[in-house]
Amino acid sequence: GGGGGGGGRGSPSSTAMAVDTDNACSAHAASARRPGGSEGRLGPRGLINPTEYVRLIQQALHKLGYGSVAAGLEAASGIQMQPPDVSQFQDALLNGRWDDALTLLPRLAGGSSEVLLEATFTVLQQQYVE
Repeated sequence: GGGGGGGGRGSPSSTAMAVDTDNACSAHAASARRPGGSEGRLGPRGLINPTEYVRLIQQALHKLGYGSVAAGLEAASGIQMQPPDVSQFQDALLNGRWDDALTLLPRLAGGSSEVLLEATFTVLQQQYVE
């Protein structure tokens, strides 16, 4: 007879991801309870932003070809891989909506006038090329 050999629906990689997610959630819960100002952070020193950590995991899963696992993590965590402003900006660029893209730029530049100027130039340059 055999009881545990591969008859389940989840692949080994999705099972491993579930374990990793559970460990990350446990680590987050433990660090959130820790005194000393590291509330809501991960790691022994409370330096890891949990939202950015989940986004890094999602990006890695996409690059490794596990898009459905990344989508499951996004659904379970409620954390989008990229912020909505970035998704809207990307959509505007890909669909030639240059004015929309330029309108979104100040929110994406992080307050840096130099970054805003360079990004604006790049968008206008791409508009001209197309």
